[in-house]
Amino acid sequence: MKKLNATFVLVLFIITQCVFAQSRTDRETYVFEKKSPKLTKAKGWKQNETSGKWIKNDNLIDDKPNTYGDISLSFESQNFKSLQICALNYKGKDLYVLLVEKLNGKYRYPNIHQDWEMFKETQFFVLDRKGYEFLKTHINGKWNQEITMVSEVYGEMDTYIDASNYNETNLIAAIVKMLDEGTGYYKGKMTLNSQNVDGKDVVRFLVPDKSDFDFDKIREEYFEVDLSEFQKLFI
Repeated sequence: MKKLNATFVLVLFIITQCVFAQSRTDRETYVFEKKSPKLTKAKGWKQNETSGKWIKNDNLIDDKPNTYGDISLSFESQNFKSLQICALNYKGKDLYVLLVEKLNGKYRYPNIHQDWEMFKETQFFVLDRKGYEFLKTHINGKWNQEITMVSEVYGEMDTYIDASNYNETNLIAAIVKMLDEGTGYYKGKMTLNSQNVDGKDVVRFLVPDKSDFDFDKIREEYFEVDLSEFQKLFI
């Protein structure tokens, strides 16, 4: 019996040693291979339901004039500080990531709507090469046809919990983690069109949002920017 116990201890010791002797290997790191210039300004237009007047704001869709600056932006999901497209090669596959830097906010005490706290947020919206080329063709063609792009890989990173981790390295890591898992928690949608209005080539669009968001009102609210400015996003 003593001999059997000794043998068991020896086997257990060997297994334990094998487990803890494994080498440490970091996960593969990725970088954005190309980046477009940032689009930092577009007029947001929305028709007021009561008066019927069109209200415009910089980088914000709202049916009243923005008199509170960044606070107003943080209250509305359709706002942005910048848009940018970055190229990412993931396991030999060319992907294109639309980054939307924006403001967001929430109440510290939501039950009583008290103490509004603003924070920065970067949304990512990933397209494969086929989707990206379709987007370019549609925008450059000025077809005056509304399209909705859908991404299975859509999410965000913000400064609400820990601003120290709000950087490009961690953003890319979050994107790659979602790619490794195969899909995100929810899909994202982005609606836009390209057309000639009063002799001027423009792009009208809504920044990405969750797929359950109502995007059927682009004729009543949208961002508008010169076509030539939007085309700078293509890399």
